[in-house]
Amino acid sequence: MAKVAYAAAGLTIAEVEAAIESGTGFGSSELTRIDQAITLAGQAAAAWQGRGWWWSRKKRAFVTSKLTVATVANSGAARSSNVTTITTTAAHGLAVEQDVCISEVSDSTFDGVYRILTVPTTTTFTILNPGSDVEAATAGTGSVYVISYPLRSVQSNALQDLYAPYKVSVDADYDLEQIPVEQYDRYLITNTSVSEPQQYALYGDLHLGLLPYPDTASRLITVHYIVRHSEITNAGSDDAALIVPAEYQWGVYVSGAEWIIKHETADPAALENCPDFVATMQRMAAAEATHFDNDRSANLFRDARDGNWPNDRPIWRDGLGYHVSGWET
Repeated sequence: MAKVAYAAAGLTIAEVEAAIESGTGFGSSELTRIDQAITLAGQAAAAWQGRGWWWSRKKRAFVTSKLTVATVANSGAARSSNVTTITTTAAHGLAVEQDVCISEVSDSTFDGVYRILTVPTTTTFTILNPGSDVEAATAGTGSVYVISYPLRSVQSNALQDLYAPYKVSVDADYDLEQIPVEQYDRYLITNTSVSEPQQYALYGDLHLGLLPYPDTASRLITVHYIVRHSEITNAGSDDAALIVPAEYQWGVYVSGAEWIIKHETADPAALENCPDFVATMQRMAAAEATHFDNDRSANLFRDARDGNWPNDRPIWRDGLGYHVSGWET
């Protein structure tokens, strides 16, 4: 059966499904297979040539929770069945899944880096801390340091479409350097300093850690990331799940999905053999404009060049590094 006429830019999922039914001869009983093929085609586009495509890049910002350096109350640490309850002398402002560093408790078995399990009250929280049961009366005092600002507990809904972060900025001013989680954890065991963050670590569960710990409650942290391509299902997908720009949707979602169905494959990478899909991706690549990185502060560059960097020209980036328009760098 011949393919239906080219549809207007900006397809709905229903329109993509109908076009594939017509192009493949499938009926409505094959809708699950069609939806799977649409999903695979979208995933192939999002991962094409290992790039973070201009149409799949977004950023989200959140303000760090209040920096807390709390004091463990006298006899304020008690362990029962491997769970420790910490009581602080004042409201601690901590949240579930936040990381803390506990130190200087008279019973050193409480010292270490932990992730908060529960927050029963404003002055108590619990952590997993294996060991023998300890009565609170014997625990002594100590200090609690905030060491991380988890994405899950800060704007978790806004980050549901996150696939892979490629940059983290502070106060829309400068980028942080990413370090391995292991290096981050080693630092936390022996350091409790606070200052402007210069590094970050990202756990697999989207837990973001900043080093050093932020010295203010008002740090604006911006996470730049690649959008996760949603699974397409007739039952509940939103048309916004078709994240490929409207003018390229036919070549990706219709032509690509038809090719997947006709070749009976479940491998998105196989679409490198689909002429229509490849041509569409090449057109999208050619449409990508030069990426100007205006989130970085011009002050950073003036400092880097002893005051010689201009602040009135856009900064752009390629595979060789950062550049200022009109300058040899």
